[in-house]
Amino acid sequence: MLGGTPYAGWPAAELLTRLKLGERMEKPDNCSDILYKLMCNCWSENPSQRPAFTSLRKQLRVLLENVSKDEYYLKLNPHAHYNVLESD
Repeated sequence: MLGGTPYAGWPAAELLTRLKLGERMEKPDNCSDILYKLMCNCWSENPSQRPAFTSLRKQLRVLLENVSKDEYYLKLNPHAHYNVLESD
């Protein structure tokens, strides 16, 4: 789920091994395919294959500029359970 706990259900003892094997978390609900692809690029095992921050910023700007009004707000199921994070 977008905004949920990353790698939920993965035992902590297996996390590093699974990441080294190339496993990554699944695309969160309410996450576009384009944004998920960008996320996966950021998780590349080889740091030189990850986007530079300037490139990442430009790509995110383009994504935000091209979001239609229908996509601007998440269409969440009001009956589903979502994690709520409290801030101090």
